[in-house]
Amino acid sequence: MTDEIERVIDGFEAETLKLADWHHREHLIVATHYLTRSGGEEGVEVIRAGIQRYNASQGIEQTPTSGYHDTLTIFLARGIAAFLATLPADLDVAARVEHVVTQFGDFMIRRVGLRYFTRERINSETARRGWVEPDVRPMEEWLRDCREAGRPGRGARS
Repeated sequence: MTDEIERVIDGFEAETLKLADWHHREHLIVATHYLTRSGGEEGVEVIRAGIQRYNASQGIEQTPTSGYHDTLTIFLARGIAAFLATLPADLDVAARVEHVVTQFGDFMIRRVGLRYFTRERINSETARRGWVEPDVRPMEEWLRDCREAGRPGRGARS
């Protein structure tokens, strides 16, 4: 594990990672770590609980319009899990993180949500508090797109 990954995971788990250092990349590091360690839905549940615990430790208030967003967390974590399943099994966590950061970077995540959810649905309090299915394109299409992104020739392999 690289120093960066170790610092993020240790700080996340100890709830000492500074909020100013909790950006999209750090979310992706945490997701990749737990999905690699725990796999599939178990990894998704660990991520959900961990982010909520971390947010509470940092005093992040959960409101109808801010704080933890369950649908986006589950959507992204399931997509990352589908992507990771296509990578060679012998890749270490650092290589997996770099592939995930490349594939699921800030730009991609800003545009992808509205390909699967209407703005009204993804911005709803219901979506923030619990899982809601995409209403523009089916979840299975998102998972297929994520699996395809990890296939040879799509830029995700080393």
